Amino acid sequence: MTATGSPQTDRFTHERLPPADKWPVMLPVPGGPVPEQLNCVSFLLECHLETDAATRPAIYSGKRMWSYETLSGHVERIAALMAREFGVKPGNRVLIRGANSPETAAVWLAIQKIGAVAVTTMSLLRAGELNVIVEMSQPALAVCAGDLLEEMENAIAMSGGSVPVISYGPETGELYDLLAGDLEPVATCRTLAEDISLIAFTSG
Repeated sequence: MTATGSPQTDRFTHERLPPADKWPVMLPVPGGPVPEQLNCVSFLLECHLETDAATRPAIYSGKRMWSYETLSGHVERIAALMAREFGVKPGNRVLIRGANSPETAAVWLAIQKIGAVAVTTMSLLRAGELNVIVEMSQPALAVCAGDLLEEMENAIAMSGGSVPVISYGPETGELYDLLAGDLEPVATCRTLAEDISLIAFTSG
């Protein structure tokens, strides 16, 4: 851990924040003070697994439905894949390129689970625009929908081609192939409430 107690030992994003006087005003959270340790996966997903909500729908996508239990299973395996097979560490950036889908949601939550930083991108961006995001965020890994893969690979090639890319589709693709292996689970990272979970580039 860092001197502050944060498990995000990669301080790339923390070190590039604007001065504190440029930050937005942080409003109080209803229900009491925010706990010092906070990982959103615990609050968005894992807290439902010990209740009747475990089998209730968490995600609908067309004719597909994932319960909280099903979603959690995918998140756990994707998190293990990122950490065990690709060496993603807390604080590393992981770029996501994909439309709204159960897989995209599971990837985003898996990034949070291991204490990494999700770098979200819009599906309409092209290689030149994506290259700017790659150069600025320096991701350790990119996870991309198969139908958007060409522009992602071109963007990474423009940056030297050193970022590994995992592709996915609806219930198919490289991501599912990799998840078929034997993956040792990883614990949910005990990030601090002040740690960074997301970089969202605007279109402006």
